[in-house]
Parts: sequence; structure tokens; C-alpha cells
Amino acid sequence: MMKIVSDNIKYVNFKESFFVEMELFSGTPIKTIPLESLDDFYEKDAEIESQSKGSNTLGAISTKMLPSFFDLGLDMFHISNPSRWYISTKLHDKIEESKLTGWEFTEVDL
Repeated sequence: MMKIVSDNIKYVNFKESFFVEMELFSGTPIKTIPLESLDDFYEKDAEIESQSKGSNTLGAISTKMLPSFFDLGLDMFHISNPSRWYISTKLHDKIEESKLTGWEFTEVDL
């Protein structure tokens, strides 16, 4: 049985993650934005979008998860910013064993 959760941004360790202001449509990074918390993320994102008149946004280059996240035992989960899906090794292995195509995997540092 697989467990899926749609959004886990509350489990991001913002102090140890890497965020940037970026151009909304091209994704081009503009400058690094240090963040302390989820509230800080929402505040800075709104500020960037307001100052740029909607042409820039706040995005994550890399995210570190809080230890409490890994207690959930999930096989697949999504973090909304950056919009990425993550899967467990167990699910990865099942996909490989089933010879499913159309998947591209990148290993992440936890």
C-alpha cells in the first residue's frame, strides 16, 4: 500500500534550504533570499511578487526536510515550491521492476 500526501511545505527546513528570487516565466535566478520559516517564505514571496509587479517569484533551488517529515513513512509526496514530486526508494524500485517508461529520476541529498 502506497501513501501519498499532496503538499509538505510545512516540513521544509527553511534555514538549511536554498531559496532565490527568480524570473517567473524563465526561472532565471536573480538573487539569494535567506529564509527562517514558512511565514517568512510567504512574506518574502508576496513582497517579491508585489515589487516586481508579478514578473518575479520566490523559488527553491534545494530543500532540506525536517526530521519529523520522515516519520510519515510516505512513498510519494509533493512540495509546492518548487513544484517537485519525491518518491521513496521502495516506490522507485517498484517502478524500475515494472519496467514503466516516461519517468526521470534524480537522487536527492536528504
